[in-house]
Amino acid sequence: MIRSLYSGLSGLMNYQRAIDVTGNNLANQGVIGFKSSRATFRTAFEYALQTRPSSSLGGGVSLNSIDRNMNPGTIEPTEVFTDVAIGGKGFFPMAKYIKDDDGNVIDKKYFLSRVGNFDIEGNNELVQGELRLNLLGLLSKVDEKGNIIPSKIPSAKEMIGMTNQEKIAFYDTMEPIDLSAYSVMRPLPSGELNVYGMLDSTSGPSDATFEFVSPSDEEKTYKVKLIFDKKGEDLNTLFDNEKSYSWKLDVIEWPDGEEKPEMTGEEGTLKFSRTGSVIEINGKEGNLLEFSMNGEAYKLNKDELEKNIKYSYPEYAISQKTIDAKGNTFNSQVYFEKIKTGEWAFKPDFSPDSTSKIEVVCDDGQTYTLGEEDGNLKSGMLYFGSDGLVSDMKMLNSDNEVVDISPQKYIITFNDGSTQELKINFSSNDSSLTVANNEQLSEWASTTDLKAVQKGGRLVGTLNDINFDNAGNVIANYSNGESATIARVPIIQILSPEALKVYDLYTTSFEFNPSRDIENFNGLFEAGQGGTGLMVPKALEYSNVNSAKEMTNLIMYQRLLQFNARSVQTADSILQEAVQLKR
Repeated sequence: MIRSLYSGLSGLMNYQRAIDVTGNNLANQGVIGFKSSRATFRTAFEYALQTRPSSSLGGGVSLNSIDRNMNPGTIEPTEVFTDVAIGGKGFFPMAKYIKDDDGNVIDKKYFLSRVGNFDIEGNNELVQGELRLNLLGLLSKVDEKGNIIPSKIPSAKEMIGMTNQEKIAFYDTMEPIDLSAYSVMRPLPSGELNVYGMLDSTSGPSDATFEFVSPSDEEKTYKVKLIFDKKGEDLNTLFDNEKSYSWKLDVIEWPDGEEKPEMTGEEGTLKFSRTGSVIEINGKEGNLLEFSMNGEAYKLNKDELEKNIKYSYPEYAISQKTIDAKGNTFNSQVYFEKIKTGEWAFKPDFSPDSTSKIEVVCDDGQTYTLGEEDGNLKSGMLYFGSDGLVSDMKMLNSDNEVVDISPQKYIITFNDGSTQELKINFSSNDSSLTVANNEQLSEWASTTDLKAVQKGGRLVGTLNDINFDNAGNVIANYSNGESATIARVPIIQILSPEALKVYDLYTTSFEFNPSRDIENFNGLFEAGQGGTGLMVPKALEYSNVNSAKEMTNLIMYQRLLQFNARSVQTADSILQEAVQLKR
């Protein structure tokens, strides 16, 4: 029989298989995560020719292999929060769990896939949309305060340094990503209140200058300056609507040739209402401020005082909602009152209707009660330097004496008996006062702009949705505005991914047995490490089929089929001639 007949037949059969492979590639070019294949060929067994032992003749072509191309496919955005693609090499860790009627796991199988269209099944488990395989990850821990603490993925250096058995052991620590343990974020009490911004250094009563004519000689005039200070008994009006100030008169101009006049009655107190009206002069409700110079009497009435004294209310407050251990909000306020330029009193207040006691722990290690009663601390004292920034803190006791101790934290006792510790910082970050000038408490002229923010506290939150980030973290978003990493999905790196076995009839997921495939298992890495590339959230990887190349292959295989068909046809013609010769 003519050998070319069989050679041509082998070509017809095997190139038809190549067309089948190409057709399958083209049919799957829109499939998520599909990996294309290629057919390779080798010559069939060879016949030795009798005339020349060193010569041989092939017996046609045979299919050598159908290889899978594991190169990444095209990544396209989907805007679906639970979609994610791997922007480099590697696979998602997956598993299929077999459970009994009671829901207990009786068996499991591991799989690898690059298909990242995940769904939340039963509002709990994160599963692959195609095969309902569970996505595996390293679950976060929830500590005693309700904080969600992410697990740690070894660095690329640490993973590469592990033995194969250590890698497998770490692989086995991964669990299905179940959202039920993270459905609620527990509340956390506020730990700090950060107060910062600007205080007006010009607030309070301004000094004023008055001109007087001598009652005995109209040619003689005097200029007298009214100077204000706050001391002693004046501090009894701290944080009241009505403010008391000590005053003193000083003659700044007098007739030439005379000595500075002697004065009597040149000191006293004035009390101002919130709007700046003079309501008391020297502790009385009279209308006149009286004094003498060189034995002559002079007077200033209320109208003259109010007209010349520029008064702005020297007390400011900032309020901020803070959170207790049960997740309830309470109002935290800090009041500031100017004593003099560069010196301010401050007093915290916490929901007075629900607070029974406020204590302050100072840097001497002692705990004091905050209040007006004897033996208590009345308020804090802030001192500003020439740069307008806080330079020192002290305390004021109930006897209006400054005590050289600084507040460290406050202990709030509520009416229900519960307590909470709260630290007050005079900056946007902490009490170190090392941040930018506009982010810490400062004293500037004619400007007040206070800000406050609670730190560390959170309300109770329910899980709204989840999404992935570039590092493979599963981020949970809660109704309280908080977010937390509830799981970390490492990327599995395989040395020879072409050797993986497909899962049943599904060609986008691959069976994986860490113990069996130990020599092919390179480890698991955080996205972006170990040559894996970052993950791409809200996107999917589609097939890696090159349609132009596949169409070219179709043309090539068609021509090869035609050539082999012609070879068979020619051999058939020769056989036909031989039969006719026989006749």
